[in-house]
Amino acid sequence: MFESENDEYTEDELFEAFDTLFPQGFAGSDVFAEIAPNGWKESPWAGAVRREPDPMAQEMAQSLRAMENWKPGEPMPVFPSFDDLSERMKAMAERPLPEAVPADPEEEVREMVGRCLWDIFSDNHDVTDAEGRKLHLGSHRGSAGFLAQYLNRQSAAETYFYLDFYMGNGMADEKESLAPIHRMIFRRLKAHGFDWEYSFPRLGLVDFRPLKEAMDREKNPEAEWENYDPEASMQKEEENREKDEEIAEMRAKLDEGYRESVEASRDQPPPATVLAYEAIFGEFPKGWPPEIDEE
Repeated sequence: MFESENDEYTEDELFEAFDTLFPQGFAGSDVFAEIAPNGWKESPWAGAVRREPDPMAQEMAQSLRAMENWKPGEPMPVFPSFDDLSERMKAMAERPLPEAVPADPEEEVREMVGRCLWDIFSDNHDVTDAEGRKLHLGSHRGSAGFLAQYLNRQSAAETYFYLDFYMGNGMADEKESLAPIHRMIFRRLKAHGFDWEYSFPRLGLVDFRPLKEAMDREKNPEAEWENYDPEASMQKEEENREKDEEIAEMRAKLDEGYRESVEASRDQPPPATVLAYEAIFGEFPKGWPPEIDEE
């Protein structure tokens, strides 16, 4: 079915794979039957997804959507100013907010399944097929964007945004109650010959200076030489050296925290997603228990 020679699925292959996993969509009757056999109203998640009617929240969401779709050459999206936000927040504090209302059941299920898919397909974990090829959705944000794009393509409307799925379901204790949904996803992965590899969470630190410098050069390639100042150049080198030392120190602290977390995890129950995998596959996934990765 998937004939690309690359070790990762193409976008078209990813869409095809998700169509195979969810032939009736994220909120199809088959999904409802698996996760809420007694009816959605009797499930523990009914009403979990709520819509906030506050106009300021809606305005910010619209601005973020516009920024996500912005292209060079187009007018920049307009965000409320800090002073405007401060004044409006003061006004909100002086009056009760309209009560958030539950979303439509199908909308609730789509978002909950989407976030659970992020828990499994993103967060540095790997879903692979029988040949070992990865269904890689992208970065943390890219994975959330793919899920939003997939749902939007099904409805031909820009209903979902990456923030609807970004970071999945949060902390591990929040995921425990979602075990039936995670098991439903793993059940489908297993049925179609896919597997899952767990990756212990690890924070990294990205230095964006090279990217900024490259963007500045691309924007104005002659500026560096036209405005060259030896004294300012030496000062910048010193600032970069200090920044390099600061970043190295922060990375060392993150690495130390990572090693301590891995050691501590061995004396704790496995994460909810790992337990859901075990319930379906009959064994722990590759990557659990975790080993310290020194790379």
